[in-house]
Amino acid sequence: MKIGLSACDRVGGSAPTYRNSVPHSLLRREKATYHIRYLIFLKEREVLIKFHFHYSIASIMALKSLFSIVLCLCLYHCAHAQTKYEKEYRLNQSQVPIRALEFVEQLPFDKKIKWFREEGLDKSSIEAKTKYLSKKYSIEFSADGEIEDVEIQIETDEIPSDSYEEMLKHLKTTYQKFKFCKVQLQLTGSSDSIINAVIHQDLKSTQQVTVNYEVVLKVKRDNKHEQIETLFNNQGEQVNTAVIVPKNSDNLEY
Repeated sequence: MKIGLSACDRVGGSAPTYRNSVPHSLLRREKATYHIRYLIFLKEREVLIKFHFHYSIASIMALKSLFSIVLCLCLYHCAHAQTKYEKEYRLNQSQVPIRALEFVEQLPFDKKIKWFREEGLDKSSIEAKTKYLSKKYSIEFSADGEIEDVEIQIETDEIPSDSYEEMLKHLKTTYQKFKFCKVQLQLTGSSDSIINAVIHQDLKSTQQVTVNYEVVLKVKRDNKHEQIETLFNNQGEQVNTAVIVPKNSDNLEY
């Protein structure tokens, strides 16, 4: 008996389809499974998006809280004392502004003058250091050579007694303990008035010079030891105070 070929079995016929070769029940199960897996995928993605969103919000809120705490601490610290950090670098005379050189040439210094650039937290300046009449002098200029002040290192017994007593009154009420490390007589004013004060060594006759005292101290406050720099006016009243940031540097010799 001859078996005939169907249209699909003949050469040139189309291949049998999946739908025709697989039972409909299996197709429905696979379609349902695929649909369920797709829904699970969408749900998982939704959960991940929500998780990352809430995680990001939580991170931002945590950072904002941390920033607020740091800001409050900084404001508290600044309210009680400024911070002072200075680093000095030696300069050649050729690197010094002409205005600064011309000012120093008018002073009666007879010892070698050493020049430095002083880098602080908020500004840089030029400084000349020398000895005159057995005292250490420091002349500070702005970065472009404009005179700012002249500082002369002195001993505490050279401070007028009334001014010194006022200083002690402030220190005793502010710190648990304190020790004087360095005292400098600070002269500010016009160029001519500062030059006259240095030449004549008579501050009383020079009305245009402002006299302050820059004092470096080791203090104990709130059971914490630190080094500070306090500026007092001629009457011994505190003008400002800065906490000195420790730094690793060699002592500069005059």
